[in-house]
Amino acid sequence: MWRVIVMKMRMGMKEMREMRMMRMTRMMRKMKTRRKRRSVMTEEQKMEEGKRMFSIFAARMFEQRVLQAYREKVAQERQLQLLRELEDEDKIAKEREAKKQNQSQKKKAKKMFVPFSLFVFVC
Repeated sequence: MWRVIVMKMRMGMKEMREMRMMRMTRMMRKMKTRRKRRSVMTEEQKMEEGKRMFSIFAARMFEQRVLQAYREKVAQERQLQLLRELEDEDKIAKEREAKKQNQSQKKKAKKMFVPFSLFVFVC
């Protein structure tokens, strides 16, 4: 059962549709043959068929829940990854800006600083 669920998670939408169509055609064939046999079904057989149908329904509901939870988890992980990437980009941009400001301050300091020995000769 789990292998089927994991396999479906890896499949694309097209393959999933094809598998559903195949399943539906098989179910329709089975239902046609069951209709022919229904007239001679006992109460016990009817109960068994009802249980079987309920278990199929429950399995599908469980499968849908698992798939939905998986999709939500993947979406959340992608959002977190995107946020991390944006934060990293902002951090790098701020570091570059700080580095540019630091370099411009150093250049200004060099321009403002005049050695004393040169100052004496100029005056």
